[in-house]
Amino acid sequence: MNLRKLSSERGQGLVLVALMFLAFAAILALVLDGGNAYSARRQAQNAADAGALAGASYMCGHRDVLTNIGDTAGGANIAVDYAVNKNGATSAVASANWGGSPSVVVTATVQKETFFAGLIGISQVSPRAVAEARCRPPAGMGVLPVAWACRSTVVGGLNLPGIDCAQKFGPCADLSCIYILMDSVKVQNKGGNCDETVTDPTDPRFCNFVQNDLVCSAHLPTDCSYVYPNTTDCDLENDCVDELMTGGSRSWLDLNGGGGGASELSNWIQYGFPNPIPPHTWLPEEAGVATSIFKDAQIAVGKNVILPVFDKLCPNNVFDWTATETTAQCNAGPDDDVSLTINNQNYHVITFSQFHVTCVQTAKNKALDESGSIKSCPGHNAAVVNGSIDDNDKTIEGYFTKDQIYGYGGKGDLVDTGTFVVVLVR
Repeated sequence: MNLRKLSSERGQGLVLVALMFLAFAAILALVLDGGNAYSARRQAQNAADAGALAGASYMCGHRDVLTNIGDTAGGANIAVDYAVNKNGATSAVASANWGGSPSVVVTATVQKETFFAGLIGISQVSPRAVAEARCRPPAGMGVLPVAWACRSTVVGGLNLPGIDCAQKFGPCADLSCIYILMDSVKVQNKGGNCDETVTDPTDPRFCNFVQNDLVCSAHLPTDCSYVYPNTTDCDLENDCVDELMTGGSRSWLDLNGGGGGASELSNWIQYGFPNPIPPHTWLPEEAGVATSIFKDAQIAVGKNVILPVFDKLCPNNVFDWTATETTAQCNAGPDDDVSLTINNQNYHVITFSQFHVTCVQTAKNKALDESGSIKSCPGHNAAVVNGSIDDNDKTIEGYFTKDQIYGYGGKGDLVDTGTFVVVLVR
Protein backbone atom coordinates (compact mmCIF):
# COMPACT_ATOMS: atom_id res chain seq x y z
CA MET A 1 0.00 0.00 0.00
CA ASN A 2 1.20 3.51 -0.90
CA LEU A 3 0.77 5.42 2.36
CA ARG A 4 1.81 8.71 0.80
CA LYS A 5 -0.91 8.43 -1.85
CA LEU A 6 -3.54 7.52 0.76
CA SER A 7 -2.61 10.52 2.90
CA SER A 8 -2.94 12.77 -0.11
CA GLU A 9 -6.42 11.44 -0.92
CA ARG A 10 -7.53 12.01 2.66
CA GLY A 11 -6.64 15.68 2.31
CA GLN A 12 -8.68 15.98 -0.86
CA GLY A 13 -11.68 14.54 0.95
CA LEU A 14 -11.49 17.24 3.60
CA VAL A 15 -11.41 19.91 0.92
CA LEU A 16 -14.43 18.38 -0.76
CA VAL A 17 -16.31 18.21 2.54
CA ALA A 18 -15.52 21.88 3.22
CA LEU A 19 -16.65 22.90 -0.23
CA MET A 20 -19.84 20.87 0.15
CA PHE A 21 -20.46 22.51 3.53
CA LEU A 22 -20.06 25.97 2.05
CA ALA A 23 -22.35 25.04 -0.81
CA PHE A 24 -24.90 23.67 1.65
CA ALA A 25 -24.64 26.86 3.73
CA ALA A 26 -25.16 28.96 0.60
CA ILE A 27 -28.27 26.94 -0.27
CA LEU A 28 -29.59 27.35 3.27
CA ALA A 29 -28.81 31.06 3.13
CA LEU A 30 -30.63 31.31 -0.18
CA VAL A 31 -33.67 29.41 1.07
CA LEU A 32 -33.97 30.60 4.67
CA ASP A 33 -32.39 34.03 4.54
CA GLY A 34 -33.88 34.69 1.11
CA GLY A 35 -37.33 33.97 2.56
CA ASN A 36 -36.47 36.15 5.55
CA ALA A 37 -35.44 38.96 3.22
CA TYR A 38 -38.67 38.59 1.22
CA SER A 39 -40.68 38.71 4.45
CA ALA A 40 -38.80 41.85 5.49
CA ARG A 41 -39.50 43.36 2.07
CA ARG A 42 -43.21 42.72 2.47
CA GLN A 43 -43.13 44.18 5.99
CA ALA A 44 -41.36 47.26 4.67
CA GLN A 45 -43.98 47.68 1.95
CA ASN A 46 -46.84 47.25 4.40
CA ALA A 47 -45.25 49.78 6.73
CA ALA A 48 -44.74 52.26 3.89
CA ASP A 49 -48.34 51.79 2.67
CA ALA A 50 -49.80 52.22 6.16
CA GLY A 51 -47.65 55.26 6.84
CA ALA A 52 -48.53 56.96 3.56
CA LEU A 53 -52.27 56.37 4.02
CA ALA A 54 -52.24 57.55 7.64
CA GLY A 55 -50.12 60.59 6.83
CA ALA A 56 -52.28 61.68 3.91
CA SER A 57 -55.47 61.15 5.93
CA TYR A 58 -54.12 63.35 8.72
CA MET A 59 -52.76 66.04 6.41
CA CYS A 60 -55.96 66.40 4.40
CA GLY A 61 -58.18 66.18 7.46
CA HIS A 62 -56.32 68.98 9.24
CA ARG A 63 -56.51 72.04 7.03
CA ASP A 64 -55.96 75.62 8.10
CA VAL A 65 -59.29 77.43 8.02
CA LEU A 66 -57.76 80.60 6.57
CA THR A 67 -55.26 79.26 4.03
CA ASN A 68 -56.93 75.90 3.30
CA ILE A 69 -53.47 74.31 3.39
CA GLY A 70 -53.19 70.87 4.95
CA ASP A 71 -50.87 70.11 7.86
CA THR A 72 -47.90 68.79 5.88
CA ALA A 73 -45.56 68.61 8.88
CA GLY A 74 -48.16 66.72 10.90
CA GLY A 75 -48.86 64.41 7.99
CA ALA A 76 -45.17 63.53 7.62
CA ASN A 77 -44.80 62.88 11.36
CA ILE A 78 -47.89 60.70 11.46
CA ALA A 79 -46.62 58.76 8.43
CA VAL A 80 -43.30 57.95 10.14
CA ASP A 81 -45.07 57.04 13.39
CA TYR A 82 -47.39 54.61 11.62
CA ALA A 83 -44.58 53.05 9.62
CA VAL A 84 -42.17 52.56 12.53
CA ASN A 85 -44.14 52.33 15.75
CA LYS A 86 -47.33 50.74 14.49
CA ASN A 87 -46.13 48.60 11.58
CA GLY A 88 -42.64 47.47 12.54
CA ALA A 89 -40.35 49.36 10.18
CA THR A 90 -36.81 49.79 11.51
CA SER A 91 -36.70 53.31 10.11
CA ALA A 92 -38.74 55.52 7.80
CA VAL A 93 -38.60 58.93 6.16
CA ALA A 94 -41.64 60.81 4.85
CA SER A 95 -42.31 63.90 2.79
CA ALA A 96 -45.65 65.66 2.43
CA ASN A 97 -46.71 67.91 -0.41
CA TRP A 98 -49.74 70.18 -0.61
CA GLY A 99 -51.01 71.15 -4.03
CA GLY A 100 -53.75 70.31 -6.47
CA SER A 101 -53.35 66.63 -5.61
CA PRO A 102 -51.91 66.51 -2.06
CA SER A 103 -49.67 63.53 -1.35
CA VAL A 104 -47.45 61.88 1.25
CA VAL A 105 -44.47 59.73 0.22
CA VAL A 106 -42.94 57.24 2.67
CA THR A 107 -39.73 55.21 2.36
CA ALA A 108 -39.62 52.45 4.98
CA THR A 109 -36.69 50.16 5.83
CA VAL A 110 -36.88 46.87 7.72
CA GLN A 111 -33.58 45.43 8.99
CA LYS A 112 -33.27 41.70 9.74
CA GLU A 113 -30.37 39.59 11.00
CA THR A 114 -29.46 36.63 8.78
CA PHE A 115 -29.12 32.99 9.86
CA PHE A 116 -26.65 31.37 7.48
CA ALA A 117 -25.73 34.21 5.13
CA GLY A 118 -23.33 35.45 7.79
CA LEU A 119 -21.09 32.54 6.92
CA ILE A 120 -20.57 34.11 3.52
CA GLY A 121 -20.22 37.63 4.85
CA ILE A 122 -23.84 38.87 4.82
CA SER A 123 -24.92 39.52 8.40
CA GLN A 124 -28.01 41.64 7.72
CA VAL A 125 -30.65 42.34 5.10
CA SER A 126 -32.23 45.81 4.91
CA PRO A 127 -34.91 45.93 2.21
CA ARG A 128 -36.63 49.27 1.54
CA ALA A 129 -40.06 50.06 0.10
CA VAL A 130 -41.68 53.25 -1.13
CA ALA A 131 -45.37 54.17 -1.03
CA GLU A 132 -47.30 57.30 -2.02
CA ALA A 133 -50.85 58.17 -0.99
CA ARG A 134 -52.87 61.03 -2.43
CA CYS A 135 -55.98 62.86 -1.34
CA ARG A 136 -58.55 63.04 -4.09
CA PRO A 137 -62.13 64.20 -4.48
CA PRO A 138 -64.56 61.38 -3.78
CA ALA A 139 -66.73 59.78 -6.43
CA GLY A 140 -70.34 59.73 -5.26
CA MET A 141 -72.54 56.71 -4.61
CA GLY A 142 -75.90 56.79 -2.90
CA VAL A 143 -76.12 60.55 -3.29
CA LEU A 144 -79.00 62.85 -2.49
CA PRO A 145 -79.76 64.32 -5.94
CA VAL A 146 -79.44 67.96 -4.85
CA ALA A 147 -76.58 70.02 -6.26
CA TRP A 148 -74.71 72.44 -4.02
CA ALA A 149 -72.79 75.41 -5.41
CA CYS A 150 -69.07 75.98 -5.17
CA ARG A 151 -68.82 78.52 -7.97
CA SER A 152 -66.10 80.97 -8.80
CA THR A 153 -66.56 84.72 -9.08
CA VAL A 154 -67.07 85.39 -12.78
CA VAL A 155 -68.16 88.15 -15.17
CA GLY A 156 -66.46 91.30 -13.94
CA GLY A 157 -66.49 90.44 -10.25
CA LEU A 158 -70.17 89.48 -10.03
CA ASN A 159 -70.74 87.47 -6.87
CA LEU A 160 -72.68 84.37 -7.75
CA PRO A 161 -74.49 82.25 -5.15
CA GLY A 162 -72.29 79.75 -3.39
CA ILE A 163 -68.98 81.28 -4.45
CA ASP A 164 -65.68 80.01 -3.06
CA CYS A 165 -67.20 76.99 -1.28
CA ALA A 166 -67.76 79.18 1.77
CA GLN A 167 -69.67 76.68 3.86
CA LYS A 168 -69.45 76.26 7.61
CA PHE A 169 -69.14 72.81 9.15
CA GLY A 170 -71.18 71.35 11.98
CA PRO A 171 -72.57 70.15 14.21
CA CYS A 172 -73.74 73.23 16.04
CA ALA A 173 -76.37 74.06 18.65
CA ASP A 174 -77.85 77.01 16.75
CA LEU A 175 -78.20 78.19 13.16
CA SER A 176 -74.54 79.17 12.78
CA CYS A 177 -73.79 76.13 10.61
CA ILE A 178 -77.27 75.23 9.30
CA TYR A 179 -78.04 75.36 5.57
CA ILE A 180 -81.43 75.12 3.93
CA LEU A 181 -81.87 73.31 0.61
CA MET A 182 -85.18 74.13 -0.94
CA ASP A 183 -87.47 74.07 -3.92
CA SER A 184 -88.12 77.75 -4.55
CA VAL A 185 -90.35 77.65 -7.64
CA LYS A 186 -93.40 78.90 -5.76
CA VAL A 187 -91.62 81.44 -3.59
CA GLN A 188 -92.41 85.09 -4.20
CA ASN A 189 -89.33 87.23 -4.57
CA LYS A 190 -90.25 90.49 -2.86
CA GLY A 191 -86.80 91.95 -3.31
CA GLY A 192 -84.61 93.50 -0.67
CA ASN A 193 -85.27 96.81 1.08
CA CYS A 194 -88.38 97.24 -1.07
CA ASP A 195 -91.31 99.51 -0.44
CA GLU A 196 -94.68 98.07 -1.41
CA THR A 197 -96.12 101.58 -1.83
CA VAL A 198 -93.71 102.25 -4.74
CA THR A 199 -95.36 101.50 -8.10
CA ASP A 200 -92.63 102.58 -10.49
CA PRO A 201 -90.81 99.37 -11.62
CA THR A 202 -87.67 101.39 -12.40
CA ASP A 203 -87.44 102.61 -8.82
CA PRO A 204 -84.89 100.46 -6.86
CA ARG A 205 -87.38 100.36 -3.98
CA PHE A 206 -89.96 98.66 -6.19
CA CYS A 207 -91.00 95.22 -4.93
CA ASN A 208 -90.64 92.69 -7.71
CA PHE A 209 -93.22 89.97 -7.13
CA VAL A 210 -92.32 87.04 -9.34
CA GLN A 211 -93.26 83.40 -9.22
CA ASN A 212 -89.76 82.24 -9.95
CA ASP A 213 -86.51 80.98 -8.46
CA LEU A 214 -85.04 83.22 -5.84
CA VAL A 215 -81.87 85.16 -6.53
CA CYS A 216 -79.70 85.43 -3.44
CA SER A 217 -78.41 88.93 -2.84
CA ALA A 218 -74.72 89.63 -3.32
CA HIS A 219 -72.81 90.66 -0.22
CA LEU A 220 -71.31 94.03 0.52
CA PRO A 221 -67.94 93.63 2.27
CA THR A 222 -68.82 96.53 4.56
CA ASP A 223 -72.40 95.51 5.31
CA CYS A 224 -73.49 91.87 5.25
CA SER A 225 -77.03 92.85 6.18
CA TYR A 226 -77.65 94.91 3.03
CA VAL A 227 -79.93 93.29 0.44
CA TYR A 228 -79.91 94.49 -3.15
CA PRO A 229 -83.28 95.33 -4.73
CA ASN A 230 -85.13 92.48 -6.42
CA THR A 231 -82.98 89.89 -4.68
CA THR A 232 -83.55 87.70 -1.64
CA ASP A 233 -81.74 87.79 1.67
CA CYS A 234 -80.25 84.29 1.88
CA ASP A 235 -77.85 85.31 4.66
CA LEU A 236 -80.01 84.73 7.73
CA GLU A 237 -77.27 85.63 10.23
CA ASN A 238 -75.76 88.59 8.35
CA ASP A 239 -72.29 87.01 8.34
CA CYS A 240 -71.88 87.12 4.53
CA VAL A 241 -72.44 83.36 4.26
CA ASP A 242 -75.72 82.24 2.67
CA GLU A 243 -77.67 79.77 4.79
CA LEU A 244 -80.48 79.59 2.25
CA MET A 245 -79.23 77.56 -0.70
CA THR A 246 -81.52 78.31 -3.60
CA GLY A 247 -81.58 79.81 -7.09
CA GLY A 248 -78.14 79.24 -8.59
CA SER A 249 -77.03 77.42 -5.47
CA ARG A 250 -79.14 74.32 -5.70
CA SER A 251 -81.06 72.13 -8.10
CA TRP A 252 -82.53 68.69 -8.30
CA LEU A 253 -80.26 66.64 -10.53
CA ASP A 254 -80.95 63.99 -13.12
CA LEU A 255 -78.18 61.58 -12.12
CA ASN A 256 -78.47 59.25 -15.12
CA GLY A 257 -79.86 61.57 -17.82
CA GLY A 258 -83.02 59.50 -18.07
CA GLY A 259 -85.46 62.28 -17.28
CA GLY A 260 -87.47 60.08 -14.94
CA GLY A 261 -88.90 62.97 -12.96
CA ALA A 262 -90.13 62.91 -9.38
CA SER A 263 -90.59 59.13 -9.15
CA GLU A 264 -86.97 58.55 -10.13
CA LEU A 265 -85.71 61.15 -7.66
CA SER A 266 -87.82 59.65 -4.90
CA ASN A 267 -86.30 56.25 -5.60
CA TRP A 268 -82.77 57.67 -5.36
CA ILE A 269 -83.61 59.47 -2.12
CA GLN A 270 -84.96 56.29 -0.54
CA TYR A 271 -82.45 53.75 -1.87
CA GLY A 272 -79.49 55.78 -3.12
CA PHE A 273 -77.96 56.01 -6.56
CA PRO A 274 -76.25 52.67 -7.27
CA ASN A 275 -73.39 53.76 -9.55
CA PRO A 276 -70.34 55.91 -8.79
CA ILE A 277 -70.51 59.45 -10.18
CA PRO A 278 -66.97 60.64 -10.87
CA PRO A 279 -65.97 64.30 -10.64
CA HIS A 280 -65.97 66.21 -13.94
CA THR A 281 -69.34 64.75 -14.88
CA TRP A 282 -71.88 67.21 -16.29
CA LEU A 283 -75.34 66.45 -14.88
CA PRO A 284 -78.60 68.00 -16.15
CA GLU A 285 -81.20 69.40 -13.82
CA GLU A 286 -84.40 67.48 -13.26
CA ALA A 287 -86.98 70.02 -14.43
CA GLY A 288 -90.60 70.07 -13.35
CA VAL A 289 -90.10 68.01 -10.21
CA ALA A 290 -93.14 67.60 -7.97
CA THR A 291 -92.55 68.97 -4.48
CA SER A 292 -94.06 65.78 -3.02
CA ILE A 293 -90.59 64.25 -3.06
CA PHE A 294 -89.83 66.20 0.13
CA LYS A 295 -91.89 63.62 1.98
CA ASP A 296 -89.50 60.96 0.71
CA ALA A 297 -86.59 63.09 1.89
CA GLN A 298 -87.77 62.62 5.46
CA ILE A 299 -86.15 59.19 5.37
CA ALA A 300 -82.79 60.97 5.43
CA VAL A 301 -83.45 62.87 8.69
CA GLY A 302 -80.71 62.08 11.19
CA LYS A 303 -78.48 60.58 8.52
CA ASN A 304 -75.47 61.66 6.49
CA VAL A 305 -76.05 61.99 2.75
CA ILE A 306 -73.72 62.87 -0.11
CA LEU A 307 -74.39 66.04 -2.12
CA PRO A 308 -72.85 66.67 -5.55
CA VAL A 309 -70.89 69.94 -5.61
CA PHE A 310 -70.68 71.96 -8.82
CA ASP A 311 -68.56 74.88 -9.96
CA LYS A 312 -70.18 75.66 -13.34
CA LEU A 313 -73.82 76.12 -14.31
CA CYS A 314 -74.41 76.40 -18.06
CA PRO A 315 -77.59 76.24 -20.15
CA ASN A 316 -78.35 74.15 -23.24
CA ASN A 317 -74.98 72.43 -23.38
CA VAL A 318 -71.59 73.00 -21.83
CA PHE A 319 -70.20 74.87 -24.83
CA ASP A 320 -72.72 77.71 -24.72
CA TRP A 321 -71.97 81.13 -23.26
CA THR A 322 -74.32 83.22 -21.17
CA ALA A 323 -74.06 86.33 -19.08
CA THR A 324 -73.70 84.31 -15.89
CA GLU A 325 -70.69 82.19 -16.82
CA THR A 326 -67.69 83.05 -18.95
CA THR A 327 -66.72 81.05 -22.01
CA ALA A 328 -63.84 79.55 -20.06
CA GLN A 329 -66.28 78.51 -17.35
CA CYS A 330 -68.61 76.74 -19.74
CA ASN A 331 -66.12 74.98 -21.97
CA ALA A 332 -65.65 71.31 -21.13
CA GLY A 333 -62.20 70.20 -19.98
CA PRO A 334 -60.28 67.11 -21.13
CA ASP A 335 -61.53 65.03 -18.18
CA ASP A 336 -65.17 66.12 -18.53
CA ASP A 337 -67.94 63.66 -19.29
CA VAL A 338 -70.63 65.51 -21.27
CA SER A 339 -72.61 62.45 -22.36
CA LEU A 340 -75.60 63.26 -20.13
CA THR A 341 -75.99 66.94 -21.02
CA ILE A 342 -79.32 68.09 -22.42
CA ASN A 343 -80.85 71.32 -23.73
CA ASN A 344 -81.45 72.64 -20.26
CA GLN A 345 -79.37 73.68 -17.26
CA ASN A 346 -76.27 71.50 -16.79
CA TYR A 347 -74.03 71.31 -13.72
CA HIS A 348 -70.32 70.54 -13.71
CA VAL A 349 -69.70 68.28 -10.68
CA ILE A 350 -66.24 68.68 -9.16
CA THR A 351 -66.56 66.82 -5.86
CA PHE A 352 -69.04 65.70 -3.19
CA SER A 353 -69.91 66.96 0.29
CA GLN A 354 -71.28 65.09 3.26
CA PHE A 355 -74.46 66.66 4.59
CA HIS A 356 -76.19 65.68 7.84
CA VAL A 357 -79.95 66.14 7.49
CA THR A 358 -81.46 67.56 10.68
CA CYS A 359 -84.98 68.50 9.59
CA VAL A 360 -87.35 68.33 6.61
CA GLN A 361 -90.35 70.67 6.21
CA THR A 362 -93.09 69.39 3.91
CA ALA A 363 -95.73 72.09 4.50
CA LYS A 364 -96.81 74.77 6.96
CA ASN A 365 -96.77 73.31 10.49
CA LYS A 366 -95.57 69.95 9.13
CA ALA A 367 -91.96 69.04 9.79
CA LEU A 368 -89.82 66.14 10.95
CA ASP A 369 -86.56 66.54 12.82
CA GLU A 370 -84.27 64.12 14.66
CA SER A 371 -86.55 64.14 17.70
CA GLY A 372 -89.76 63.43 15.76
CA SER A 373 -92.65 65.44 14.33
CA ILE A 374 -92.60 69.19 14.95
CA LYS A 375 -94.40 72.21 13.53
CA SER A 376 -91.45 74.00 11.94
CA CYS A 377 -87.78 73.37 11.28
CA PRO A 378 -85.63 76.05 12.99
CA GLY A 379 -83.86 77.19 9.82
CA HIS A 380 -87.12 77.20 7.88
CA ASN A 381 -88.76 79.30 10.60
CA ALA A 382 -85.85 81.75 10.63
CA ALA A 383 -86.10 82.18 6.86
CA VAL A 384 -89.85 82.80 7.14
CA VAL A 385 -89.38 85.39 9.89
CA ASN A 386 -86.63 86.99 7.79
CA GLY A 387 -89.06 87.22 4.88
CA SER A 388 -86.86 85.15 2.59
CA ILE A 389 -89.33 82.31 2.03
CA ASP A 390 -92.99 81.55 2.49
CA ASP A 391 -94.14 79.29 5.33
CA ASN A 392 -95.63 76.82 2.85
CA ASP A 393 -92.31 76.24 1.07
CA LYS A 394 -90.71 72.85 1.40
CA THR A 395 -87.19 72.67 2.76
CA ILE A 396 -84.41 70.29 3.74
CA GLU A 397 -81.96 71.58 6.32
CA GLY A 398 -78.83 70.34 8.02
CA TYR A 399 -75.11 70.94 8.23
CA PHE A 400 -71.99 69.95 6.32
CA THR A 401 -69.46 67.68 8.01
CA LYS A 402 -65.74 67.12 7.59
CA ASP A 403 -64.95 63.49 7.00
CA GLN A 404 -62.92 61.09 4.93
CA ILE A 405 -65.33 59.28 2.63
CA TYR A 406 -64.20 55.75 1.92
CA GLY A 407 -64.71 54.43 -1.58
CA TYR A 408 -63.91 55.61 -5.04
CA GLY A 409 -61.55 58.50 -5.71
CA GLY A 410 -62.01 60.72 -8.74
CA LYS A 411 -59.77 62.82 -10.92
CA GLY A 412 -59.11 66.46 -10.35
CA ASP A 413 -57.79 68.83 -7.72
CA LEU A 414 -58.89 68.49 -4.13
CA VAL A 415 -61.48 71.17 -3.34
CA ASP A 416 -62.13 71.88 0.31
CA THR A 417 -65.73 70.89 0.83
CA GLY A 418 -64.92 68.83 3.91
CA THR A 419 -64.60 65.46 2.18
CA PHE A 420 -61.79 63.55 0.57
CA VAL A 421 -60.67 60.03 -0.36
CA VAL A 422 -57.16 58.73 0.27
CA VAL A 423 -55.77 56.29 -2.28
CA LEU A 424 -52.39 54.63 -2.82
CA VAL A 425 -50.87 55.61 -6.15
CA ARG A 426 -47.60 53.68 -5.74
